[in-house]
Amino acid sequence: MAESPASPAVRLRSRPATEALIIEAGERILLRDGFPGLNVQTLAAEAGCDRKLVYRYFDGTDGVVARIAARAHAELVRSLDATPAAGSESLRAFARESLSAWLGALRASPLTLRLMAWALVEASPLLNRIEGERSAVLQAWMRERRPRLRLPPSGDAVA
Repeated sequence: MAESPASPAVRLRSRPATEALIIEAGERILLRDGFPGLNVQTLAAEAGCDRKLVYRYFDGTDGVVARIAARAHAELVRSLDATPAAGSESLRAFARESLSAWLGALRASPLTLRLMAWALVEASPLLNRIEGERSAVLQAWMRERRPRLRLPPSGDAVA
């Protein structure tokens, strides 16, 4: 008996669909096993595809991690943007509100936390770039929300 086209065993060959499977597999592996478990072999096995496709579509695990990070950053932006802008009356209140919102966004994104933990224990150009991109997300969000408050004469803007 032939399998129907709707059967899970029959998959249409589509580059975007296969890329999505590989990215989702990478996210699952990172969340479940952490960065030591992420390699081309585990990605391919988890995604149900040939290892060659990980190289062809992403140039290996670095390309997959870069895409995962981009998705995590977009998730952070959505979470931060959902935070209502408070009418801060002081720089201290603004800093407190912003920090609370940032921590809430991080808690809502286990994938971002996993990537941050990875960057703490390993240095690489890719992880440095991901950290820089995440920093840029936070800076842009802070710039948009920052109230036009005057610095008190005894205040230290950097502190």
